Amino acid sequence: MNKLMQQYLILRTWIQDKHEDETGAETIEIILGVLAAVVLAALVWAGINTFATNKVGELG
Repeated sequence: MNKLMQQYLILRTWIQDKHEDETGAETIEIILGVLAAVVLAALVWAGINTFATNKVGELG
């Protein structure tokens, strides 16, 4: 598991624990959704960069 995913899981766990103590579940769900989207975008971007780097290497 990469560092970005580990940080996301730690933050998600912390927010969920906080959610049990306080109100505002909708806000926390929105934050988790945004974080998940950011992590997914970063993973896709890393995959695209890796794929493109390999293709450029094949062309050269």
